[in-house]
Amino acid sequence: MRDGGKASLVYCEDQSKAFDMYLKDRKVNKTPVTEKSYVLYTTQLRKNDKGVWAITKLMSERGHDQCRP
Repeated sequence: MRDGGKASLVYCEDQSKAFDMYLKDRKVNKTPVTEKSYVLYTTQLRKNDKGVWAITKLMSERGHDQCRP
């Protein structure tokens, strides 16, 4: 948390645990487990006039060593 209704959030995602499906042919597209399947996200947020936190900036770095097991 910072002054003026600002905050930062940093988190990791293991994209090998996520997948999407093509609805037309019901084919599942899985992300293979590689060093690049781990992504570090850094976000900046600001509280708006209604008191809702909204992301104002999102950066990602694929294969970040802090996210790999």
